[in-house]
Amino acid sequence: MSVTDSKDVLPVGRVTWREILFPWMHQSYWGASWMLVLSLHVAATLGVLAGCFAVAYPEGNNGSTLAVYAGCFALIGIVHVWAHNNSTFIGKYALRDDHDFRWFEFSVRNIALGVIVGAVALGVAWLGMSLFYSAHPEFAGRPSPSTAWLSSLAVPVQVLMLVVLAPLLEEVMWRGYILKGLISVGASTVFAVLTQGLLFAAMHFDLAYSLTLVDLAKFWVLAFIGVLFGVARWFSSSLVPSLVAHMLYNLASALVILTA
Repeated sequence: MSVTDSKDVLPVGRVTWREILFPWMHQSYWGASWMLVLSLHVAATLGVLAGCFAVAYPEGNNGSTLAVYAGCFALIGIVHVWAHNNSTFIGKYALRDDHDFRWFEFSVRNIALGVIVGAVALGVAWLGMSLFYSAHPEFAGRPSPSTAWLSSLAVPVQVLMLVVLAPLLEEVMWRGYILKGLISVGASTVFAVLTQGLLFAAMHFDLAYSLTLVDLAKFWVLAFIGVLFGVARWFSSSLVPSLVAHMLYNLASALVILTA
């Protein structure tokens, strides 16, 4: 029986540094979730990049932005390593692969599903915001205060953050830990998908700013997209479709921002 066949197949013993530094060589311990341990490697790389960009672009927030992402990925890695030393935690939140959830199952089917879902998300966003701007033309062309800070970042940092770091971090968090965790503690699939979608949308707004009608419209568009990504995760039992869709959606958003 493989580690993906049952929640009860868990390794015994504490994790070693070798299993952390070379997780791909210890898949019998981590299962397919060994890729989450790579969050620690990503965090270390981002820490170096944060220092480089802080020196190269001292006038912007490039270094601090990358440092924040480095901290977030480090937290994911630390939590995952800690979870594998605590069978009660794993049993409750089912962070490992099981019958209903596989972290990263890269297949043509899942990637193709992600492309389709990403195209649908882009279509919904375009249609929803087009309808809003046609009803409220006074908001057309006006930048949102909650996203204006992006323009202060260097182009490489914008692309890296929007297309790679943000989708990966958000999918692991919302369609990974949150959605899977809610289902694992007894919540219905519908409740879990709707809850993570609404929280995903709310997370994109800085409440320190005065939110406008355009922010409210974007909230419901993002909520729909978050639910759509959650359905893709549930349908495929994998994080790959929603991750691919999220990357495509953010790539289109990055192109809009850079060409504006």
